[in-house]
Amino acid sequence: GRPMVVPHTAQEPLFGKPGRSGPDRSFFCVPILIGRKSLGAIEVELPFFAELAPNSRIVGIAIGGGNLQRCRAFASGLAGVIRSLRTPPLLVISSDMNHFASDAENRRLDAMALEAMESCDAEKLFEIVTRHNISMCGVLPTVVMLRAALALGATRGELVAYANSGDVNGDRRQVVGY
Repeated sequence: GRPMVVPHTAQEPLFGKPGRSGPDRSFFCVPILIGRKSLGAIEVELPFFAELAPNSRIVGIAIGGGNLQRCRAFASGLAGVIRSLRTPPLLVISSDMNHFASDAENRRLDAMALEAMESCDAEKLFEIVTRHNISMCGVLPTVVMLRAALALGATRGELVAYANSGDVNGDRRQVVGY
């Protein structure tokens, strides 16, 4: 729940084995807070990229609010920028899914949102999340990335894995989907 700065990731156990090979990077984490509760951070993927693709360059984009029309405009602009690049980047979106429903209810709600994502239907995702009050924190960035991917020629998405917090801690009463 607090900001964190790691000046030398190669020396920090949280980022893998200290002294590992690869570039030494600095890392900062700024939590997203609602009141005093930490809901996550925009930098959670960085340790994975540092380990799996240490020479990658990352541009983080955080979206605090908006609507479907603004998401469409942002996606169109993003797709235009990507088209102008010699080498297209990998687009990565990270979001949790629904929060604090029972395991069965969370899986039901998340399945609707995931189906919209797999079909690359940004408008359907937005409508489902809104109509069913799915507490998916990253719905707007996901809508932007789906629209941008469609504009760049994508035709479908692929679910690589799905789980929820109950799969880790065994408590199925109130879970968070991922």
